[in-house]
Amino acid sequence: EADACAWHAALGDLDFGGATLTAKGIALNLACATIRGNVYLREGFRSTGEVCAHSSVIGRSFDCGGATITETVTAVRLEKATVHGSVIFCGGFNTTGRVELPGSELDGDLVCDDAALLALYCLNMSLKGDLHWTGIRNPNKTVLCLNGARIGTLRDERESWPVKNGLRIDGLIYQELTLHERKTEEDRAKGSMGKEHELRANDRIKWLRLQPGYEVTEAQPWMQLVALLRAKGDDRQAKRVILEMRKTQAGARCIPLRWCEVILAQLERQPL
Repeated sequence: EADACAWHAALGDLDFGGATLTAKGIALNLACATIRGNVYLREGFRSTGEVCAHSSVIGRSFDCGGATITETVTAVRLEKATVHGSVIFCGGFNTTGRVELPGSELDGDLVCDDAALLALYCLNMSLKGDLHWTGIRNPNKTVLCLNGARIGTLRDERESWPVKNGLRIDGLIYQELTLHERKTEEDRAKGSMGKEHELRANDRIKWLRLQPGYEVTEAQPWMQLVALLRAKGDDRQAKRVILEMRKTQAGARCIPLRWCEVILAQLERQPL
């Protein structure tokens, strides 16, 4: 059984800050609950089981800053949840499991900063605010899955990118991409992001190539970047992305490299 259960309950603020839950399986069950205020799982919150808020409605924010969740495949499940504020995994949030938000609807931001997690799984998520993917402590062991999601701005830093095969973005729709420098201690003290970089095709081409081989040839992620560059009036960089996409697709079809180079050289001289 769960250590704590508010299944189908209607509550105000729910504060488990500093609590320790030791149940296996689902340790905190908030499935289908209506919480008018915030959910606080921070300030030393520890659990050896899953926090499940499947299909819940949360009136403000869901804050797991500094929480530790172990011994479970899924650490936090917010599948099909509606959160009218932000969802926060920061301040040393640490889990050996996944954080899952498929089909969820978030009105605020989704913040993953100064955190360690096995995967962030956001299939078909709707996020009105920004996704912060910074300060990830274990990027070489983390999967970022945003297939089919719709988000405002993706704010990330190169040091937090997953390794090859760890990025899943087919079907992702975003309004803006912003690459930041890694946060300094001064940035963290001020609660601010690292310095912003201008959108550069080369940076995001490297990012797109982190997708698995069976997804990296899909046109949608490349053309989403092309659309953003065109909207900014940067046709030259948009063209570069299209050429790299075609080169990647040609390589997957085993077209001889020399013929690929000839074709791309001809395409480069043509208008978009």
